[in-house]
Amino acid sequence: MIPAGSDLNSCPNTGSIACLLLTTVGSKDGPTGGTLLSKTSFVQRLNTKGGSAPNDGCSVSTDVGKQTLVPYTADYYFYKSDAKHF
Repeated sequence: MIPAGSDLNSCPNTGSIACLLLTTVGSKDGPTGGTLLSKTSFVQRLNTKGGSAPNDGCSVSTDVGKQTLVPYTADYYFYKSDAKHF
């Protein structure tokens, strides 16, 4: 995970959700037999903007169960490993 604002090239926007690299732990073909994403080994989220939890609205018991949608944008990259073992 790269904290937002800590890398000017890949994650420059302070206060946004973190950039990260996820490794798949399994895969399954799509419901209609598609295999494009089932071949993915890694998903990387970079250049995030927005998406951080708001500073207020979660401090009193009456806030329990409330939902706030926080928009964000990011670049997502999907990688396939050619290695047989990671």
